[in-house]
Amino acid sequence: MNFRGERISMPGNADKDRFEALAEAFGDVSYNRPVVPGTNRALVDPISSLNVVCNKDYDAGHEAGSDLCDIVKFWATTPYGFIHRGYVHEPMDYSGYWPVMYPQYGYDLIDIPAGEVNSDNSIMLHPWCYLYFTERPAQAGEYEFSVTITTGGRELSNTATVSF
Repeated sequence: MNFRGERISMPGNADKDRFEALAEAFGDVSYNRPVVPGTNRALVDPISSLNVVCNKDYDAGHEAGSDLCDIVKFWATTPYGFIHRGYVHEPMDYSGYWPVMYPQYGYDLIDIPAGEVNSDNSIMLHPWCYLYFTERPAQAGEYEFSVTITTGGRELSNTATVSF
């Protein structure tokens, strides 16, 4: 998933005052080391809920339209812990994750069941987040998934077709 829009903040945005206000709100006010322009991005609002459903039966335990969050992992990264540890970086092992989940300095890995995503564990997410199915469907083929996310008081939905 890639989030885009005005609810993403990063250094160098046109609205410097807004960025500074957000940095202060998140306690990110004393970092004094170099940063790579354009890499330090974060969603302004946490995700308060996430739901994944399929347009047809996925397996015996997941009929069409039922919640799949018990077999979907949510992968993301966040600088929130780094900021609140006083900018202390804790290297993480990303070897078991997709190649796109590269370690970004100061960003901690989030790896939780999709149904557990809430406002407390999705603060300052990098705009690229991933959904990973822990089980394959009973039948090979093409499946359409609807993903619904509640963030910042808004419900966002989109669909994606995946071939297994």
